[in-house]
Amino acid sequence: MKTILFDLTCSQPLASKYHGAGNYTHAVFIALCNNLDLVNIKALYKSDVFLDDLLITKCNENNIELIDIGNKSYTEVVEEIMPNIYFTALPSKNRIVHVSGVSFVTVCHDIRTLDCYFDPMYYQFYQNWRDLIFIADNIFFNGYLARKNTLSNLNMFIGKSNTNVIAVSRHTKYHLMSTFPDLNLNSIPVFYSPNLGSLRNNNLLEKLPNKLVEKKYFLMDSGWRWMKNNLRAAIAIDQVFSENESLDFKVVITGVKSAKPYLSKLINKDKFIFLEYVSHSLLDTLHRNAYCFVYPSLAEGFGYSPLESMKYEVPVIASSVSSIPEICGDAVLYTNPKSIPEIKNRILQILDHEIYNEIKNKCLKHYKKIAKKQDKDLDALIKYILSE
Repeated sequence: MKTILFDLTCSQPLASKYHGAGNYTHAVFIALCNNLDLVNIKALYKSDVFLDDLLITKCNENNIELIDIGNKSYTEVVEEIMPNIYFTALPSKNRIVHVSGVSFVTVCHDIRTLDCYFDPMYYQFYQNWRDLIFIADNIFFNGYLARKNTLSNLNMFIGKSNTNVIAVSRHTKYHLMSTFPDLNLNSIPVFYSPNLGSLRNNNLLEKLPNKLVEKKYFLMDSGWRWMKNNLRAAIAIDQVFSENESLDFKVVITGVKSAKPYLSKLINKDKFIFLEYVSHSLLDTLHRNAYCFVYPSLAEGFGYSPLESMKYEVPVIASSVSSIPEICGDAVLYTNPKSIPEIKNRILQILDHEIYNEIKNKCLKHYKKIAKKQDKDLDALIKYILSE
């Protein structure tokens, strides 16, 4: 029986407690646990960092050994255990391991830094000297260092022997192919990111925060990440509020470390509610009860968030770039993410009941279509990993 060393550190907090690679890791691990008759799993984690209770429970129930990486490097741990397969969903430099006799399997979610390395809105979110260096690089060197670092990282594993790279969307695969034209087209399989249903307990619904009324607010998430572009959308909605004083709506933005960048640009400050990173159950409640989810992201490899709203028949205004059209199809209202006037245009459109219902009626059908593919692809992904 093969042994797989599964990197659970990707599911632990990085810049934020919850993140896309973490959700991906979580879902794949749970699916892999259903195949213990075919593989022996050992799980790598950091004991001094939060690990989701569900993952701990799965390990305990299935006698899966949890290995604390401690002060060791990932390479040292792999060399000690010498599994048949080492899997990590986040190929950062320290997690990329090439050891003879060990099959390295990893996931490319996106390579957004190559062509989305800077945006003027970043100015509003910098906090420390590292951020200032980042800004200086992108202003004076046109992103040279950012792109160089990304390419250096990619060159550590793309096209290497005994390395298997999975893409989470066609967009991501062909972004890689356009960057590395010598790659074999068939060397990178595409498996859509897993459905997050296995991570959610729909019985643990939380109440809406005070001041929020069902279907009377716009929702945005990951509010502190400049690449998610929520500040432009907030400005656009704020303009709509100023020109329609009787409009009885709020705006909720989650994942905000500080409201200062937003409040400095907004007039109708009392209509905006800023939350830090929230639990899965509260985020689920916010998606379920929103009037509209606004997703103006500048770059995505897959993009979970619109689907989370669409499954509750909540209309979505989404960016028209990167993987988003591939995942959302014709079931959302698209916008140019860098145009505040166009985002404003889409906000006004979604306030029109006829357009609102037209989008609403497409949501659930499209969600089910993508969810079906996600489930099929997750099965195929597990088979692919175990075949290595």
